[in-house]
Amino acid sequence: GVLSTDGVPMGQYVFNYILNATQPCIADTAELEVDVFEYPSVNFFTVDTLGCAPFESTFINHSTNLLNSICVWDFGNGNSIVSCDTVSVIYDEGNYDVSLTIINEGGCADSLIFSNLVEVYDWPVASFHASSERVYLDNPNVEFSNTSFNYSSSYWSFGDGENSSEISPSHSFPFGESGSYNVVLTVKNQIGCEDSTSIVVETLDRLLFYVPNSFTPDGNGVNELFAPVMTAGFDPNEFLFEIYDRWGKLLFTTNTPNEGWDGVSNGEVVPNGTYTWKMTLKDLYENKLIEHYGHVSIVR
Repeated sequence: GVLSTDGVPMGQYVFNYILNATQPCIADTAELEVDVFEYPSVNFFTVDTLGCAPFESTFINHSTNLLNSICVWDFGNGNSIVSCDTVSVIYDEGNYDVSLTIINEGGCADSLIFSNLVEVYDWPVASFHASSERVYLDNPNVEFSNTSFNYSSSYWSFGDGENSSEISPSHSFPFGESGSYNVVLTVKNQIGCEDSTSIVVETLDRLLFYVPNSFTPDGNGVNELFAPVMTAGFDPNEFLFEIYDRWGKLLFTTNTPNEGWDGVSNGEVVPNGTYTWKMTLKDLYENKLIEHYGHVSIVR
């Protein structure tokens, strides 16, 4: 006959098979020891299955009937692990099937697989460049080129209260107002992962000045002093103006932009003629010291 253990609870059993016999024969008994195991019931879940690489996903084993069992995880990325506990794995970009197989000591097995359970995207990378990071106040317009990748949307903050969602916008900073503006680009991909980067754009006065080519220090109160007319774009704390005669002798020097020369050197009036001037100043746009030269004529 066939011995069936259907409906028998898990445990160890001794079964006796009795073969009856008629007189004068004696009945015989066969003894059989049987271990009955419950089938494992596989179940697992994960809280988050969508993200950007490198993405860590955690899998929680919610299976039952695990006594004396082996649990084998296959994460779909070439990695597997033997554990009946909660497990975690780091994924690169791609879609992944995840399965769990459980085998108990009696050889009873169950498995569960979820196709495309984990979906991982490349992280967006924000980058851009500007047509200029320093602009003049009379034309404070900058073209921005978006060089980001792995993104689906972009958001610009120009640091002056203005924003844009264009890919590569053009922006005019406040006209006539010098300042520094932190321009930030934030990009997102289709599942909301984001990255940002920034640069500082400066708006500066142009280096503007005018130097007369003659003056008339004759005591009539008109055009008595010679001085450069400085308007913008220079640092008044780093300024030097010098005047020389035709032989290179220094006749006048000042560090004050508005201080003029009256045609007198060491208490003596210099004769009519042509003199050389040299102006050294810090250009705020170039952020360096520069020199300018020229000539001025004294006419009395």
